[in-house]
Amino acid sequence: MSAITVFINGQPKDLLRPISLEEFVVLIQTELQQENNPKAIATAVNEVFIPRTQRSSYIPKK
Repeated sequence: MSAITVFINGQPKDLLRPISLEEFVVLIQTELQQENNPKAIATAVNEVFIPRTQRSSYIPKK
């Protein structure tokens, strides 16, 4: 299985397994030692905004 590369503020990050956008937000906030606050991050996939209410069901595909 190959990784999916995502970009956070222009910095690449590889995902080695399928993960929901909601899980990814928590992962990034944990890695950056930020408070777990889903409202603090805006999410977009291929320049299309993904609302917070859809993050749990959105799993990026290669």
